[in-house]
Amino acid sequence: MISRKHVSWMVVVAAAALSMVVGAAERDLSALEVVENARDVWRGETFHAIVSIEVTRDGYTESQRVEVWAEGEDKALVRILEPEDEAGSGYLLLGEDLWYYAREIDEVIPLPGSMLFDSFLGSGLDLDELMRGTVIEHYEVRYAEDQPEEDYRVVLIPFAEAPVVYGRLELTVSADFVIMEIDYHDQRGTVVKTARVPELVELAGRVVPRVWILEEETGDRTMVTYEELAIDEKLPDDVFTLERLKQP
Repeated sequence: MISRKHVSWMVVVAAAALSMVVGAAERDLSALEVVENARDVWRGETFHAIVSIEVTRDGYTESQRVEVWAEGEDKALVRILEPEDEAGSGYLLLGEDLWYYAREIDEVIPLPGSMLFDSFLGSGLDLDELMRGTVIEHYEVRYAEDQPEEDYRVVLIPFAEAPVVYGRLELTVSADFVIMEIDYHDQRGTVVKTARVPELVELAGRVVPRVWILEEETGDRTMVTYEELAIDEKLPDDVFTLERLKQP
């Protein structure tokens, strides 16, 4: 059985340097197009990364490392590299199907899709964020009422039947389509956690986050660092298979 809490990354969203323009009001883009631009340039057609996750809860810090492969929004593989007692275990997403490979018992376990939104390894991220980033099909996307002069402020409101836990997301997106901050609101409108980007890196003509810091209202903290990152590079043909899921 799954022995620990499941957390994800946010492999979340951020994006590339396109053309600099003065502000949201002067661009002929919808709020949805702003978010799509940010997400698409960040994830590309394919995504491969080695990610370190440092989680601080109740004053105690724990570290994990995972490797992530993704293609589009319906194919993803996450393999746990550290800690040692969970190394080799992992998750596979194919369309609506989700599996967990428990290395200690050498068994593949089918999981309900709702597990995508559970905490991954006790962090402030969920598996959906780590595998796919925010799936905007679950949200109505619109501009916030108060717009900054040079950036965008975008609000994501979940549809009534959307399988998400937050009541609202608010994104600050730079003029060159890098998501710099995300505020997560509960159903009552209270901000329960905030993700921000303290460090960016240029990769193959893209500006993307190298580090995400996620702070919760409880004082708990998750820091996500991309040790290695490749976007739009060819992935192995067999990467999104149950056989590959079980490989060390």
